[in-house]
Amino acid sequence: MAGDGRALGFDSVSVGEKTKVFRLCDGTLIGVSSSSLGIPKAVRDWVEKGMDVSDIPVPRNDDNFEFEALIVRKNGEAVLLDGNWLPSDPVKGEYYAVGSGKQYALAALALGKSAKESVEVAAKLDVWTGGTVTAITH
Repeated sequence: MAGDGRALGFDSVSVGEKTKVFRLCDGTLIGVSSSSLGIPKAVRDWVEKGMDVSDIPVPRNDDNFEFEALIVRKNGEAVLLDGNWLPSDPVKGEYYAVGSGKQYALAALALGKSAKESVEVAAKLDVWTGGTVTAITH
């Protein structure tokens, strides 16, 4: 799994870098894309705690909690979250991507690029993707 590090905030102004891909204690990998600061870690923490719908992170004031997430369990099962806090049924496919550059990353994966290389391709073609690319293996 790989993700870019571009952090946007304050009406889509670049404010540095943030982590978007994580390995949880049980070996689960999670990648979170969001245009708001702090959301990837909030989603990661919620997944780490068991994804209890009664314990969904509550936005502060007008915080935008829109996000997309890919969760790959240690056994290889993959589920998607699309901002509504309800995981999809397990999805089956050869490639997965979330975020604004997902169509570019998917094309690069289909052409044989690694996860890291596919995010690098997306960064060249999508104005919202950029920064340091982090990759972790399952």
